[in-house]
Amino acid sequence: MGHSEGWLHLSDRAEAQLRAKGFEIERDEDLIEISRKDEDGEYEFATLQDIQAALSVRDGVLFEQYVGPPAMFASFTAFAGVEEEEV
Repeated sequence: MGHSEGWLHLSDRAEAQLRAKGFEIERDEDLIEISRKDEDGEYEFATLQDIQAALSVRDGVLFEQYVGPPAMFASFTAFAGVEEEEV
């Protein structure tokens, strides 16, 4: 769950997948910052598309909401199914 200024929530499963693919994740009191290395080896903020392409989620759904001018603000929420445990 996030918006134009950063991420508000990131599941442990998503965080593990992103870290395994080289993303850097920093959590502070209010926001979660997700970044990745660019072609020059420098870290830059990861876009929603970067993150979406990196995650392996079965039966997931992503909701994106955009507010037009003058605000130009976006928010997004994603849901993913939970793998069933074998009994």
